[in-house]
Amino acid sequence: MKNVLVVGGQKQHKTAKKGIAIALQAKKQLFFKGKLTRAVTFFSNFRKSSKTHFVYGKELIALISKNDKAAIRTLFEKYYGKMGSIAVRYCKSQAQAAEAINFGFNTYISKLQQNRNAQMVDIDATFEPDFIKACASFVKGISSEYYVASTVYASGSANKNYDLFESNEFIDFASIDNDVLIRSLQQLVPSQRLVINLHVIDGYTLEETANIIEASLQTVKSSLEKARYNLQKNVEKCYKTMKNEQPL
Repeated sequence: MKNVLVVGGQKQHKTAKKGIAIALQAKKQLFFKGKLTRAVTFFSNFRKSSKTHFVYGKELIALISKNDKAAIRTLFEKYYGKMGSIAVRYCKSQAQAAEAINFGFNTYISKLQQNRNAQMVDIDATFEPDFIKACASFVKGISSEYYVASTVYASGSANKNYDLFESNEFIDFASIDNDVLIRSLQQLVPSQRLVINLHVIDGYTLEETANIIEASLQTVKSSLEKARYNLQKNVEKCYKTMKNEQPL
């Protein structure tokens, strides 16, 4: 039976630490005897047989509600990869994405701690959409960057198709290299970057997108039209740059 490690509290989990220390010492001794294979096998078996693990669900939420640092760290580590993949395309740089991760995660934790019915929250179902909205709020909150107007003006009928990946004469966006797409997204002005991410990549409707960024539907449509044009130009520029940088 696996040992369940309850995060936080005053106990320092001496039993779990002692068990891991014993396994590490055994690994060290076997290694210096020239039996590395046996050491790796022994340590792996120990991890599998008596592995300590964190309890997710109600127990974790209860600890987070009490501001337990270890429980909060556990949740952060679990979702760090997901947060990074979202923040890097919503922000203009890796540095800004790191700030967005902290903002979005802290926003989620605060919301969870203030929720009187937190025990009923499904973290796996709510974390990503809540983080996306917090990330959009973070980008929009940088007013010195967000209210930058594009020189490209939207035009077209009210029934225009805003699907970035459909009917594009110049570039097949569905086959763009991921690094190129992220770099091209980062080069968009924030308002355009938000609507592309929210509507095209994350699948929110135009109405939902307008609600998230607190803008009119017409503003969202206009930004999306500009974003589609500028993103295409950014992709072309990135591919040209990559081609010129290739060694002869």
